[in-house]
Amino acid sequence: MNYIKKTVMVGVVTMVTFYSIVPIYATESEVPTEKEEVVYITLKSDDTLKDTYVVNSFAGGDITDYGNYDSIKMLNTSDVIMQNGEMITFSTDANKVYYQGEIKEAEIPWNIELHYYLDGKEYRPDEIAGKSGQLEIYFQISKNEQCTTNFFDNYALQASFTLNTEQFSNIDAPN
Repeated sequence: MNYIKKTVMVGVVTMVTFYSIVPIYATESEVPTEKEEVVYITLKSDDTLKDTYVVNSFAGGDITDYGNYDSIKMLNTSDVIMQNGEMITFSTDANKVYYQGEIKEAEIPWNIELHYYLDGKEYRPDEIAGKSGQLEIYFQISKNEQCTTNFFDNYALQASFTLNTEQFSNIDAPN
């Protein structure tokens, strides 16, 4: 049972959801376009950072956005998207358009610790793979003092675990 490597490694998906109105101008005469942004952070089973990406959405039209992304891609249209440094531009006829920006070196505003207990005894995630018993996964979140952004105090955090129901049963998440 490599369930820890196959589920929790990819499974702790932390989403920072925040909606903000950001003025976006393609030309001076255009009205600002509302932007919605969701940040997805995936951790490995040992609570180290695996992936960080941002999904941005806009109403259609000529869009100019800014982000420090290592790569970008359109998610729901085949419109051409261009990146010039931190400036991202595209034009679309879609009513709602989504693009994703990947950040390879991210400093997240939280310290997230994962603890694994099998039948009441704490183990490292690599020690649990292939074992059976009652698994409990605890996580603790605290402020990352190394991160200088205001995300910790001003934005919502949602954490989720992906567990394979062929290998896990009686899943319970109290509190």
